[in-house]
Amino acid sequence: MHSELSVFVDSLAPLAEVRAALVQIVGCDFEVHERDVGTLCCARILDIRWELVAADGYEDDAGIPFTRYRHQLMLVPLHPGCLAAGFAAMHEAIARYVGERLAVVLGCRTILVANLQRQLADFDGRPDP
Repeated sequence: MHSELSVFVDSLAPLAEVRAALVQIVGCDFEVHERDVGTLCCARILDIRWELVAADGYEDDAGIPFTRYRHQLMLVPLHPGCLAAGFAAMHEAIARYVGERLAVVLGCRTILVANLQRQLADFDGRPDP
């Protein structure tokens, strides 16, 4: 089981546009909080904390090119360790679906990463040349 899944988004779109695409995909609004280190867009959906931020400060690691991605969507279980049967499968399926839909809606590349250590999937929603 993965305690945290992240979808990294390679799009030049501003964070507000990525948030709008996310709201369209999941059908729930995300609160916006301005912080000293940047904007945080967050929601609680299906016992998962969703946090959309700028993906600043990451170095390429474990063969994952983090530096090419401008946005990060973290999906963190609110109750790790005491989850109902099937939660882990649902958590990963949701992350895969959202990663794929963001790629298509924004016309960009996205990757799904577990615990910032292992790439699980990549999606390319860019139009064919």
